[in-house]
Amino acid sequence: MNLKRRAIIVGSKGQDGRLLAELLVKKEYELALVGRGQPDITNRSEVDKLVSEVNPHEIYFLAAYHHSSEDIMESDEILFKKSFDIHAVAAANYLEAIALRVPGARLFYASSSHIFPDSGGKLQNEETLPRPENIYAITKYSGMQTCRYYREKRDVFASCGILFNHESSLRSPSYLSRKVAIAAARISRHKAETLVLGDLDVSVDWGYAPDYVDAMHRMLQLEVASDYVIASGKAHTIRQLVEIAFRHVGLDYRMHVQVRSDLLTKRIETRIGDPSKLRVDAGWSPSSSFEQMVTGMVDAEVARL
Repeated sequence: MNLKRRAIIVGSKGQDGRLLAELLVKKEYELALVGRGQPDITNRSEVDKLVSEVNPHEIYFLAAYHHSSEDIMESDEILFKKSFDIHAVAAANYLEAIALRVPGARLFYASSSHIFPDSGGKLQNEETLPRPENIYAITKYSGMQTCRYYREKRDVFASCGILFNHESSLRSPSYLSRKVAIAAARISRHKAETLVLGDLDVSVDWGYAPDYVDAMHRMLQLEVASDYVIASGKAHTIRQLVEIAFRHVGLDYRMHVQVRSDLLTKRIETRIGDPSKLRVDAGWSPSSSFEQMVTGMVDAEVARL
């Protein structure tokens, strides 16, 4: 008899999926990795077939439809449909498969801090009133509500993680944290001269991504399913991020960073999470400080050169 725990990771190609896979392999799980289109997670029968075959103990639903401002513009109608298909319909497919095929399985759903408004510097927790104001946030919140329905009406163990910003060297180069780390490394090796940013005084709650996937796993080991804020609980400015990154390679950021406010296409909101509930229920706390996270990302970029 195979006594190993089995898990399905939906959205296995992204930062969180890759880090979660590493964590679960260390814990000797058997994994089924679901990337884009394999299977079609919006297809109810394909999801049902996968879940039946794998018979998982845990499912981690990390899939997300991201639309960058640099992508070809889509109409709101199309963007809503694609986002709902991934964030709500696909999640419902897995939840229904659990209810019908493996009622003892547990599901983690990756939600987003974007369901909240600007915090105004105040901490946001599980009791903070959601106010999603863009298509990504609206559809992510719909996915959360879908999980709550299956939890309350169908007795499915479904927990939602409200994820605040979390970074690592596996981030896409288009993300600010990785962009800064790459620039610091390249400039220190005379492979670039300047970094251009839109604003240095915006504050962000940044955490270390490996800690956040650890939180996901911990949530599914609890006796009762619930929703949890996963955050560092501290805000740092972009200026602090840049200063630490450049100082780590012996540079003064003021000599290499240019600010151009015209690069900003929208107001950047500040959200700061309060992970107290997660700390109390799951014994979770960040293992890496903000400075350790930043310097580690810079070291990874230097090693890549």
